[in-house]
Amino acid sequence: MVLDGCSAQPEGVDDDRLGVLLNYVCSAALLAAACALFRRYGRRGLRGTLTELGMSLGYLLGGLVHDRFPNRAVRDVCAHHSFYPTFAASYAAMIASAWAWSGADAPASPPRTKLGARALLAVRAALLASALLIVDGALACQAGGATLVDDKIDDCGAGHPRCDSVMLGGEGLFYLAWIFAWAIAAARVAPRLKGPWARRHNAASVGWLLLGPGQIYAVCALPLALHPGDADAAGAASMRWYCALRTGVTYILAVLLSRLSTSAVSSHLLARADVAYEPVAAELGPIESGA
Repeated sequence: MVLDGCSAQPEGVDDDRLGVLLNYVCSAALLAAACALFRRYGRRGLRGTLTELGMSLGYLLGGLVHDRFPNRAVRDVCAHHSFYPTFAASYAAMIASAWAWSGADAPASPPRTKLGARALLAVRAALLASALLIVDGALACQAGGATLVDDKIDDCGAGHPRCDSVMLGGEGLFYLAWIFAWAIAAARVAPRLKGPWARRHNAASVGWLLLGPGQIYAVCALPLALHPGDADAAGAASMRWYCALRTGVTYILAVLLSRLSTSAVSSHLLARADVAYEPVAAELGPIESGA
């Protein structure tokens, strides 16, 4: 079902065929990047490898949702029986990816300041909170909060289960935390980068996300501001913008470009013998006094 050249989302999930294909392309490209990092650097490159693997798995599962199970209890009370567990697993993998990259290059960077440590803790708290909301909402919907069906399209009664609203809240929080996780990582690795090529990729890894998850926020939040108190008008405007911008396609392309830049930064850092990836304890310390 299409609307002005893009998915009309009859059951609240974008099933645009090009978008579905790009999910699988993104997954394959990131899997290849992860394998290349691990093959070249082994355990030294574990953080970069896990970063790419997490997002690869996330987009593989996301592609399955958009392709095979595009029925969510957002416009009515019914959802495909495989939608919530698969989509929750997809987000869990992406959250793990963001968690890994947020602490990039910790031991080789200058000692942590209080402000830097607090920023990392804040973004990881947001990632954890988003995971809890997504999993809680998905489990509640799967356990009876939504009516589960076997079809992509149904004729269930109108409504929006609370469990899906909880999951949507977690998704929105994740998109925001995702951008900040990459911004924190970019700031942490910046002192270790040499040459304009590496610095451009470091900046691009964050900049492309403004067209990725940042675009999701724009098409969802701005209509609410333009149509306060009128959810139907805001929803219609959001759908028009989503289709006009081909968000289902451009979002994935932006994410892929961000991740390829991230992989390039990983390779640049790992090519230097003084860079290693350490556990969370090393990421947060030692902490110097001051901002």
